[in-house]
Amino acid sequence: MSGKRSARSRVFKLLIAFVFIVFFVYSNLSARLHTHTAEVALLDGKRLIVPLIDDITSAERSIDMTIYMFKADREKPADTELLLLALGNAAKRGVEVRVVFDIEEDEKSFLNKANRETGAALAKAGAIVLYDSPKKRLHTKMTVIDGRIVYSGSHNYTYSAFNYNDEVTMRLESESLAAEATEYVERFFR
Repeated sequence: MSGKRSARSRVFKLLIAFVFIVFFVYSNLSARLHTHTAEVALLDGKRLIVPLIDDITSAERSIDMTIYMFKADREKPADTELLLLALGNAAKRGVEVRVVFDIEEDEKSFLNKANRETGAALAKAGAIVLYDSPKKRLHTKMTVIDGRIVYSGSHNYTYSAFNYNDEVTMRLESESLAAEATEYVERFFR
């Protein structure tokens, strides 16, 4: 009798293992990795600001941005003010500028104050501004320019990120990657 139980136990364990393997293989097939060929530049610390502003200034069609925090610091006018000015000027010259900001439930939070002030300035310049749901954290820091350049990395757009923090962002030039990144941004506008 114990031999039959032992055999059933082995069959049951094999069946469970088989189901697990099938599930694992299926889930990995459905979560395909999209790869792209791109020209890549690694931009740490303050080295991000010049190429980012140059690309924004050269934009002809579109700029899509998702950002956790963008604080244009008038008390320390420098990088973030220049970035805000470049985005506003792009919108004024007819480039479609869309920015998605994170927002928290606490309306008085530092993050909300910074993002709402920057968002208001961009909207006044003609940008399309959207705030993500306060129930979910938007921690993506990504900018897509003219469907061919993608910036993605750890930089928030703050004085600290450009001057004190250890940050790194990649500048990737790839139309196929930019198309996929734009699809990601599009979901916020649906």
